[in-house]
Amino acid sequence: MSFILNKNGFKRDGPVVFVVIDGCGEAPAGKGNGVELADPKYYKGLIESAKAKHLHTLIKAHGPAVGLPSNSDMGNSEVGHNALGCGQIYSQGAKLVNESLETGEFFATEKWASTVGAAATDIIASASPPIGKQMDSTTKMITAHGVFPYLTQGTKMESFWDAWLSSLPPLLELDQGKSMHYSIITSITMDNTIWRVCGPQSVFAAKIVQFFWNMGSPMSEVDRLNDVGALINPRDIGSWIQTSAMGGMDGGWVFPAEIPLTLAVEAADSTKTDSDATQMFASWAASRGILLCTYLSRDMGKSPPQQTEFRMYLPGSDFNSQLAVALDAMSTFQFPGFPDNPISILAGADLAEPMMLSIVTCAKGFVSLGLVIPHVPMDVVTDLIQNCGGKVSVIQKFMDASGCKAPAAIELQCLMKGYGYGVYKEGFDMLFHWDIGTETRE
Repeated sequence: MSFILNKNGFKRDGPVVFVVIDGCGEAPAGKGNGVELADPKYYKGLIESAKAKHLHTLIKAHGPAVGLPSNSDMGNSEVGHNALGCGQIYSQGAKLVNESLETGEFFATEKWASTVGAAATDIIASASPPIGKQMDSTTKMITAHGVFPYLTQGTKMESFWDAWLSSLPPLLELDQGKSMHYSIITSITMDNTIWRVCGPQSVFAAKIVQFFWNMGSPMSEVDRLNDVGALINPRDIGSWIQTSAMGGMDGGWVFPAEIPLTLAVEAADSTKTDSDATQMFASWAASRGILLCTYLSRDMGKSPPQQTEFRMYLPGSDFNSQLAVALDAMSTFQFPGFPDNPISILAGADLAEPMMLSIVTCAKGFVSLGLVIPHVPMDVVTDLIQNCGGKVSVIQKFMDASGCKAPAAIELQCLMKGYGYGVYKEGFDMLFHWDIGTETRE
């Protein structure tokens, strides 16, 4: 379903006055808090009145929240006013300069060429690795984001994407030696994209709850995350959002860990009856000796039915035997089969690594089924793109922007009719899983 921003709207007779009081923020009482020492009774009364009517919130005015590099960067009038005035987050100040240096755009400008000259440009180009090409994973995500026309600046979807990226913890908040992993999933036509970042539960959990609560997620879903997290207690947890060219905006959490399937199913909506999709899937998996879930995810959308994804390795020693198990699942859960073309291309390739099955369920039934094939050779990937509705040049543009040399996996997916909600493609689609990178706190 489309992820809907909850505006908690209210009506007031005009006029409405918007006042920005520079230097007046929310801070503990103390000798350095001039506002508190002044004891402005009328100002405090306005705040308390707003809180009583649920018309009060706090916003960040520093760091990534206003387009600056990190939470160690102090805000100021200019960046705060710019962010408030345009109603969205965009790169400002040092972050704007840093991005242009990291992507190399800084060195491609006429000003650089005319001021510094060709000699310095040659030195930069010959550096190993080249100056301007050392992008961290966050920068790769931002650069890759620029490939998608539907994520254009000024749209609701762009604001959603910016808000999600800004909700992620900076690397400096992690303990030394801890890591964050970045990944993107794109459809073969590049009109459907999933963005995901995972890291330590101790840092990510609160960030995820805060972001999705701000986006209008119901308290029942926040409680679900807390309950499932307490039950499974994963080391790492992740946040993801999905965007599409047709206006789709969804998001949720993910546990990228091995979990007993009997525990994983507790994350899903289930009636505990034999006709329930989650119970049918769990029974089928047990009968095939599939006992572990290697990836558990759930959306935190405002409106039900919420969806839960399970991924697990398929039993079997080769492509054909694992494919047979996947096709059995498709038949059992009444999904239409995969097209012959991609199956015949993959069957002729040298695929040695185990494949995974992705199953998505909700309270109403089965949502999607996917066959995830890791590390497909690039010549086979090219063959799939050319013969299954994609364009090599479009995929290559994304690879250049993200720094990826090849997809980490290919997924053949079938989305049940009725679950596209007018914003996602129903039926068969091919997805590319991209490993953007891992950042570790030194």
